[in-house]
Amino acid sequence: MITNNDEKQNIETDLKHLVIITGASRGIGKAYADYYRSKENTTVMGICHSNKPELIQLDLLDEPAVNNFILQLDINQFEDIVYMHAVGIDKFEPDTKPHIDLDGDGIDDEIYATNVTAFLNMAEPLIEKTRQNKKPITVVNIGSISDIYEVPYWQSFSRSKNIVRRYLKSIIAQNVKSIILNVSSTLDENNNKYGRIKADITYWQSAKELVAKSIGVLDGMGNLDSNYLEIDFYKHNPNFRQDYFTNLPKLFLNWQRDMGFVGKEIPSGIRI
Repeated sequence: MITNNDEKQNIETDLKHLVIITGASRGIGKAYADYYRSKENTTVMGICHSNKPELIQLDLLDEPAVNNFILQLDINQFEDIVYMHAVGIDKFEPDTKPHIDLDGDGIDDEIYATNVTAFLNMAEPLIEKTRQNKKPITVVNIGSISDIYEVPYWQSFSRSKNIVRRYLKSIIAQNVKSIILNVSSTLDENNNKYGRIKADITYWQSAKELVAKSIGVLDGMGNLDSNYLEIDFYKHNPNFRQDYFTNLPKLFLNWQRDMGFVGKEIPSGIRI
């Protein structure tokens, strides 16, 4: 088959939507990347820290490298841009204190780096570029339905996500919309339970289920009047009690069991 210049130009013109997903090598990020790759007229740039096929290797904590990536990014050929930050770690904090807190801000340094610093390193220059080029952008971040409680056993995660919330609310503008997808316990494509190795996953949702539930909202963001949106996504559990996140002694015992430490001390710094 011969591809002439006119045909090449038509292919480029048809790519109307650009989706940039960090953390696209696994879990939620990979599930969204797989979905958007199946859509017509859509270019997907999946980003991860390691060198993997079909993905762009980029260290989000290397600010000069991220700035250079954004500088070289040609967005003029696209009608709109979606940036999804699906990177971020969480840790169980059994003594209600950050595992690593060298700066003394009350937030674990590793959690802050992946949830806040990495996000802002990409979001700020990308949003500025869309403003300069007058392109609409939707910024998507992943939160937890428990963030409003700032549960002391994972407060570093919630505090870092609340910093992101304040930032997203501060940047709303005519061309900038943002959404936080608050999720409950979610499995990746390999049914990974992370630190909760003994947990009952009957009512956990898979990353693909999250995509299926949320994609209608994401695809419709351009038509919404509101420039900031938060929506909770979870699988209904008939046994869920309203005091799950507030009855802290019971919550601790539940997680102690789920993590396989019944009758034992839970070490600090376990990722969940």
